[in-house]
Amino acid sequence: MFDIGFWELALISIIALLVVGPERLPAMARSAGLWVGRIRRYISHVKDDIEREIRADELRDMMKESSRIESLEEELGETRDTLKAVEQEIEEADASLGVESAPREDETKSASEQAAGDLGNSIVGHSAPAPAGDAESGDGAHENGSEKDERRSG
Repeated sequence: MFDIGFWELALISIIALLVVGPERLPAMARSAGLWVGRIRRYISHVKDDIEREIRADELRDMMKESSRIESLEEELGETRDTLKAVEQEIEEADASLGVESAPREDETKSASEQAAGDLGNSIVGHSAPAPAGDAESGDGAHENGSEKDERRSG
């Protein structure tokens, strides 16, 4: 807080000794020490109160956020229920009209596509090879490495 060195303290002591006198100097030093202690305690209490209020504000913010998350989860559940009800109504309407419902996206995958997808998901860090293009098309986008090397060298 204050940067008071040895020489500053010595100068203050000499001036206090001259002004107050040697008889009253110990009593004045004691009372100054008491006041400094009271000020330090007051400052530490103020700091503690400020930190306590900051923590209370953070907790209130966290509680508000959790209540928002809970309300969003409730809305999500209601939306899922509504979608399931609509899906069931559509299936009932299709059944009553005798129309075969369109297969779902996950039902249209063949067993080999699902197995390939599972294998691709299980291998971490490996990417799938690029599809081979027509070499006769001349677009150069899907040429294999040997044809590229022949162009470079030739």
